[in-house]
Amino acid sequence: MSDNEFLPKCMRTGGDNLDSVSIVNGFNIKRMLLSSLIIEREELESYICPALERDYNEKLGRLEYSVAQTRCKLLRQRRRCEYLRAASEYRRRADLDRYIARAEHQLDIEFARMNERLAAQKKRMDIIDAYIAAQRVMSDTEYDRLRRAYRSAVIMLHPEIISDRSETVSQLCGAAQNSYRTGDSARLGLINSFVNSGYLKYKASPSDIPDYIGMSAVYDGRISREKELISKIRESFPIIKRSLLDDDIRVARRRRSLNDTLAGLDASIDSLIEDEKRMTSDVT
Repeated sequence: MSDNEFLPKCMRTGGDNLDSVSIVNGFNIKRMLLSSLIIEREELESYICPALERDYNEKLGRLEYSVAQTRCKLLRQRRRCEYLRAASEYRRRADLDRYIARAEHQLDIEFARMNERLAAQKKRMDIIDAYIAAQRVMSDTEYDRLRRAYRSAVIMLHPEIISDRSETVSQLCGAAQNSYRTGDSARLGLINSFVNSGYLKYKASPSDIPDYIGMSAVYDGRISREKELISKIRESFPIIKRSLLDDDIRVARRRRSLNDTLAGLDASIDSLIEDEKRMTSDVT
C-alpha cells in the first residue's frame, strides 16, 4: 500500500507519485477556509453579538433589569413586613428597633445571591456599552477594508493557522486582534506591512511537503471545531433575539408589558410600605 492512499482525496494523484503542487494547493484551500471561519467567529464575537446585545439592552434589557430589581425589592419589603408582624408582641420601641436590625441582617443574607445576580447583569450591560463606545464608527467600505486587512493578518499570524508559537508572533497576533476589535485599520495595516516585509513567508519546496501534509490533517480538526463554535454562537443570546429586535411591533408590545409589570410591582411596594408604617405606629 502506498503512502498516497493515506492522503485526503484532494491530495492524491492518479498514480503512486505525490504531486507536490496538489498537496500545497489542498493545504492552501484548507488554510483559507480555516481563516474564513476564524474571521466569521471573531466577527460574531467582536461586532455582531455586542451590537445586538447593546441593541437589546437599549430596547428591552434595561427595562427587564428594572423589573427584576423591583421584584427583588418587593420580595424584600414583603419579608420585612412578615418580620414586623411576627414582632407584634413587642410593645416597647427599643425592642422593636432591635428586632428590625436583626430582621434587616437576615434579609441581607436571604437576598445576597439575588443581589449578586442583579449586580452581575448590570455589570454586563455596562461592559457592553463601554465596548461598543470604544469601537470606531465605520462605513461599510471602511469595515470591508478592515476585514480584508485582518484576514491577511489571520493567515500569517493566527495560532490556529501557523505553527510558529514565538513571542513575537503572539504579540503581533494579539495586536492585530485588538486592532480589528477596535476598528484601527491604520495599526492593522502597519502590522501587515511588517509581516509582508519578509517575516513569516509561506514558500513551498519539496522538503516542505511532509509538513504540509501534517498541517492539512490538523486543519481538518480545527475547521470542524470552528464550525461547531460558530453554530453555538448563532444558537445563543443575543443572536436568537435578532428576529425580535427587527420586529418593532413585538418590541413595543414587550415594552408595554414590562412597564405594566413594573407599575404593578411599584404599587405593591407602596402598599407594603404603608402596612409597615401602620405596624410600627401601632407598636409605638
